[in-house]
Amino acid sequence: MAQIAAGFGISESTAHAYTTAVTDLLAGRAPGLLKTLREADPDCVLLEALSPSATASVTGGRTTRPSTAGTA
Repeated sequence: MAQIAAGFGISESTAHAYTTAVTDLLAGRAPGLLKTLREADPDCVLLEALSPSATASVTGGRTTRPSTAGTA
């Protein structure tokens, strides 16, 4: 955290808070992420994700899951 904080010119506590917030956000969108990170216990993690605009081009403009309301 000290290196992240120094790199961004923020306090260690702020770096920790931001890291926790991002991890929680990603974990909410990717079930199993926290378990995987805890099991791997990595020193460094690289997460790759498509941007919303890239996701839209892959999904034909749809950026959210289609509604399944009313389907059996």
